[in-house]
Amino acid sequence: MRKPGSRPPAPGDLPPAQAQALARVALAAARPGGPELFTELVRELAAGLGVALVLLAVFADDARGTLHTLAASLDGDTGGDIDYPREGLPGVDAQAGTFQYVPSGVLRQLPPESALARERIDAVAALPLADSAGEPLGLLLALDRRPLPRGDAACVAALLKVAAARATAEIERTRTDETLRAVALAVSASRSSTVFDELVRLLATILHVEVAFIARHDPARPDSMRLLAIYCDGQVERDVGYSIAGSPCATVLGQRFRAYRAGVQALFPTDQEVRDLGVEGYAGHPLASLDGTPLGIMSIASRRPLMRVGRIKATLKIFAVRAAAELEQLRASESQKKALEDLRQREEQYRAIFEGSLDGLFLWDEQLRVVDVNPAGLVITGFTREEIIGKSFSRKLPPAYVEERLAMVKRALAGHTSHLEITLLRPDGGSFDADVRVMPFEQRGRPHALAVVRDVSERRHRERELQRSEEQYRTIFNASIDAMVLRDAAFRIVDVNATYEAMTGFSRAEVHGLAHVVANPQEVDLTIRTLHAEALAGASVRLETQLLRRDGHRYDLELRGVPILHRGEPHVLYIGRDITQAKAAERALRDSEEQYRAIFNASADALVLRDAGYRAVEVNPSYTRMSGYTREDVMAADRVLTQADPALRASHRLEHDLALAGKELRFEVVATRKDGSALQVEVRGTRVTYRGQPHVLYAVRDITGRVAAEQRRSELERQLRQAQKMEAIGQLTGGLAHDFNNILTSVLGYIEMAQERPAGRTDGILARQLGQARMAAERAREQVAQLLAFSRPRRGEMRLLAPAQVAAEVLQLLRPNLPATIAVDWDADEHADAAPPPVVADPVQFEQVLLNLCLNARDAIAGHGTIRLRIRHATSAGHCGSCSAQLDGSRWVEFEVADDGRGMGPEVVDRMFEPFFTTKEVGRGTGMGLAMVHGIVHDHGGHVQVLTAPGHGTTFRVLLPAAEQEGPVEEQGTALPSVARASPSLAGRVLVVEDEATVGGFMQDLFTGWGLEVVLEHDPQAAVRRLAAPGEVFALLLTDQTMPGMTGLALARHAKRARPGLPVLLYTGNPIAISAQELADCGVTSLLRKPIDTAALRPLLGELLAQSAPAGV
Repeated sequence: MRKPGSRPPAPGDLPPAQAQALARVALAAARPGGPELFTELVRELAAGLGVALVLLAVFADDARGTLHTLAASLDGDTGGDIDYPREGLPGVDAQAGTFQYVPSGVLRQLPPESALARERIDAVAALPLADSAGEPLGLLLALDRRPLPRGDAACVAALLKVAAARATAEIERTRTDETLRAVALAVSASRSSTVFDELVRLLATILHVEVAFIARHDPARPDSMRLLAIYCDGQVERDVGYSIAGSPCATVLGQRFRAYRAGVQALFPTDQEVRDLGVEGYAGHPLASLDGTPLGIMSIASRRPLMRVGRIKATLKIFAVRAAAELEQLRASESQKKALEDLRQREEQYRAIFEGSLDGLFLWDEQLRVVDVNPAGLVITGFTREEIIGKSFSRKLPPAYVEERLAMVKRALAGHTSHLEITLLRPDGGSFDADVRVMPFEQRGRPHALAVVRDVSERRHRERELQRSEEQYRTIFNASIDAMVLRDAAFRIVDVNATYEAMTGFSRAEVHGLAHVVANPQEVDLTIRTLHAEALAGASVRLETQLLRRDGHRYDLELRGVPILHRGEPHVLYIGRDITQAKAAERALRDSEEQYRAIFNASADALVLRDAGYRAVEVNPSYTRMSGYTREDVMAADRVLTQADPALRASHRLEHDLALAGKELRFEVVATRKDGSALQVEVRGTRVTYRGQPHVLYAVRDITGRVAAEQRRSELERQLRQAQKMEAIGQLTGGLAHDFNNILTSVLGYIEMAQERPAGRTDGILARQLGQARMAAERAREQVAQLLAFSRPRRGEMRLLAPAQVAAEVLQLLRPNLPATIAVDWDADEHADAAPPPVVADPVQFEQVLLNLCLNARDAIAGHGTIRLRIRHATSAGHCGSCSAQLDGSRWVEFEVADDGRGMGPEVVDRMFEPFFTTKEVGRGTGMGLAMVHGIVHDHGGHVQVLTAPGHGTTFRVLLPAAEQEGPVEEQGTALPSVARASPSLAGRVLVVEDEATVGGFMQDLFTGWGLEVVLEHDPQAAVRRLAAPGEVFALLLTDQTMPGMTGLALARHAKRARPGLPVLLYTGNPIAISAQELADCGVTSLLRKPIDTAALRPLLGELLAQSAPAGV
């Protein structure tokens, strides 16, 4: 591309071949215009440049989306009349007159389906065409399949510009000729009768615009014009008024051609018609007479930007010549018509006045004869025209009467005017009152007398009636209970009534003729005078002021003034009424409304007042603060802004109608603030009367906090019920466990006794049956132990434990019980590196907790799966899954057991910690596992959290308090002491205390069989008495812990005091509930678990009896 400002090459600067090509193109450009010019130009360009294709195209439409070829040369063949889409031509978007030179690489930028792509065009030189006004016309292209030499750009540019200049001139000439021909034909074909209609229609059609009009200027109204014809969107209207102030037409009238290509609405923002029509572009041409007088304008307007302004100007100029000529002709025709009309009116003026006068007109000549009379004169006098014309007076009238009237005519002929009211006679003998004026009159150069006779009989009658009316007025005026003052146009008091005198203390004589306010404060004098002028102009006036009595007393006064005619002159009648009581009532009402307004605005509740149409009439500040909407937002809205649900809005609208009928409304609903946040509100609606109309006053209270508090209370109540339920279940299971222990003690004891008998050893079948019975009883004992763990008795032996060590030992017990399809995810090294703090717990019980959770995880996995065990130091929050307590942010050690099994639903989670509740098949679970977990964990001050969902596995998190004391962590071991079999026989006297008869009987039989003397007591108080009684000798005391009236520990304490050194054996179903310190304090030698293991009991008894001597008192 040649640099801007550089000189194009001269022919002497070019090589011979390029100079010859430039000369050939120049010769082609010098040809006269015609159809062959474009073809010759493209042929010479193609030959001179040596390219495959040269294309000359113009835009085919105003949108410039398509280009139409005027001529083309492709491989030596010329043609044209082909349309190309804009997107398929290179260089089309360049600025007009800007040469583009792309020597290669064009093919890959062309649309694949375009004609140029099919010709494999790869190089282009392009020069956009523009008309003389700078508007884009089209494009001149030189294209080739081979790359163009890069050094030839200047030569190519020169050739294209020579051809482009000639082609542009020819295109503009051709278009101008076509336009002018069309315009000339259109203007000449217009008919005079509808010439303006046809001109605007043709103008809009030729220029492709939506609006065209011819407007006439009226010098008497310089700011407006009359549209003689306007064409708008296919319709023609006539005689339309148009204000040109602030419009584009004002810039054309009497001036010159104006064109606004675009932005007309922004340039003339006050022109309402421009905005209504959506005008974007405008052009106008002034219309003037031959002497230069402005006649009007001819204009076009378009909703699109105007293109080709030069063409528009030329077209408007041609149309304007015809329009101006028609306007001059119209003006001349109107002037001629007006002159003829003035002449006719002058000729008819006399006759119209004479004939149309309501007064009788009689024209007398010098011979005292009537030469003319109008119809009114005949009607008034009762004579016919024949009886009057050419005569002096009718012979029917008295001579004296005639002489008197003739004297008036003679005086007028002498140049004097006579005027009097007299009685005239009619030919039938009747008479009438007449106002007669006889004056000199010249007719055709001769003196005449013109008599004007007016029948005033009706006026005289009205005057008499007026006199009677004035008498009635005086009666009403004086009898009125309101004070009345009549003032004339000069503000002078003409009359006052008796009420005025009574109210003011001034008499009529004192105020008559005064031209200032008398019984009102002086400061309102100017105001009343202003109102007086308005009343004289015909308006009724009103003023509230004060009445000032002569004695200085003041009243509130309503003063009204009405214009009246009094004796034919304009006056104002002022009527004053004492409104002191009404003003007092009004002030009371205003005070009441102010109180209502103060209460309304000060209310803490949001208040909104709605009328019968459900429109907001008023809102208070609390409402705007609560909703976030301004008062203006609410008042302007056609709906309830805080309610987004259309169904609720419709329902509340129906409730509004019920409230108008008297129903009290109260409901709760979720409202939405302006910022989108939600709040819970309580709404109350009450019917009220506001300014005499029924309304509904809505009081809206934000109850979000209250609802949240109620929800929190409900949640706490649920948690309390859950805790109470678990506590009640714990107490129930503790009682059941105690009773079962008593039963199992007897059952196991008797089974063991049966097994020790000879038959139980020799009879194989009996031994197997007894063995099965004992195994079942042992399982029952384990279940009872789990019940006791759930009941949360006191802790067993607490030790400082390392959590990871406990988990490792549980996994040793777990792995043999897992199928090969279930993996365990546990990283001992991970916990060794970041060991959580130790916990204080009973090792055996806590191993049971973890083992139970792991076995439940195993049972939840169907097929392949993983059990994940994690221990971490945590600060947890949330709720406990078993007791529903809210957890604080204490330091916890978290034991997490998770599986990827089937998960649980809410109905299972709510009940899973209840004893005996299970979802497993019959025979696979007792329902005590999680109940035991609940009891042991809470007994250790911990909690259990559960995360589960059907199909997404289950995670149990056991939270134990982190240990605060320091000390060595105890190493865990699982070795159990072995119990040697008892010796064949025992000796000694033993006191057995057991409230349960079956258990006591069993113990008695058992000990007797072992060789002991047994004293059995069911009442612990009786046992106390035996221990205190002299002569009673006992080698050992064996007692139950749970008995009515006294516990076993209390009995042991009595024994310690009464018989020091007496061995005491205490047995209970829940040994972990009693601490070692309590046993020592009460003198208990050994603690046994119930049901008693007789195999362990017998050697223990032997050892204690061997160490003890019989104790007596």
